[in-house]
Amino acid sequence: MDLKRFEALKEKMTSAKVLSTIMEYFLDHFGEVPGFTKLGHPTRNEIVESFLEKASLGWHQTKPLPNSFRLTEIPEYHFIHGVCMFEGGMLNVLYFDDIQTGLIVSAGNRMRQSYLMRFSVEEKPPGYELRN
Repeated sequence: MDLKRFEALKEKMTSAKVLSTIMEYFLDHFGEVPGFTKLGHPTRNEIVESFLEKASLGWHQTKPLPNSFRLTEIPEYHFIHGVCMFEGGMLNVLYFDDIQTGLIVSAGNRMRQSYLMRFSVEEKPPGYELRN
């Protein structure tokens, strides 16, 4: 796999003003490449799964279906991609763990709308407390 394509995807992940261009680039340069789906290994990731659950609840008022997370990690590129299902549709995710930034796309649902969300993770400083 061409490292330059992963670097270009990572750049789009952080700078694209039109979020759909990120997923379009991924599908054009990775999703349709023979053998890409065999790269990496199945994984679990609490951060990614948490954002998928929040997106599903926020956009569709339902949690992902039990055991529907299908995430694949490609460690040499610090990249995780995959899906989870909810009643009536599916969420796709792309995530770079080295820059802690990702994209979630809702593909198909009862309302026939598409939703896209870029997300990033920040560690809380020591002693940080959430105040109401």
